[in-house]
Amino acid sequence: MFRSLSAGVLAMALAVAGCGDDDGGSSSENLGSSNQTTSTTAAGGAFTGCKTEGASTEAAAQEIVVTLGEFTIKPATQGKAGLISFKAENAGAETHEIVVVKADKAEGIPMNAEGAADEDKLPEGAVIGEIEGFPGGQVCSGTFNLAAGKYVLLCNIVETEPNGEKEAHFKEGMHTPFTVS
Repeated sequence: MFRSLSAGVLAMALAVAGCGDDDGGSSSENLGSSNQTTSTTAAGGAFTGCKTEGASTEAAAQEIVVTLGEFTIKPATQGKAGLISFKAENAGAETHEIVVVKADKAEGIPMNAEGAADEDKLPEGAVIGEIEGFPGGQVCSGTFNLAAGKYVLLCNIVETEPNGEKEAHFKEGMHTPFTVS
């Protein structure tokens, strides 16, 4: 009985740890609030390790499904102003996140030396919020109050490859425009 209890505790700890801050906190350190969200796995089981920053707890009038992969974000390209819930499905093998940035286009977002979006150099309030990094095969959601305008959805994870090189998902093209009318 002790072994099965220990295995259960270990499995729960690993599940929670798998969805922690992915890149040293750069995506979330500029945001004030943190909300825990309950999501489902692709198989439909409970997964409680998802976290959001800057998200609303109110019910959204619309849901936008976003599919994440290596190194793509494929959502519907527009929504209506107000509370929008992004349901992020990580179809990739790597950990991904979604950061919602108020910007005309990805090419206008400054990058740091590693190739990540440099959130500290964006205008105040440009980072609306994020669904923090979560592992492949998982689904996480976050609801954000978006005014009419242009946004960029991006993954701002930076990984260190086995050869020591940095791989910035944003630099690899993991971003997409999103227009709110």
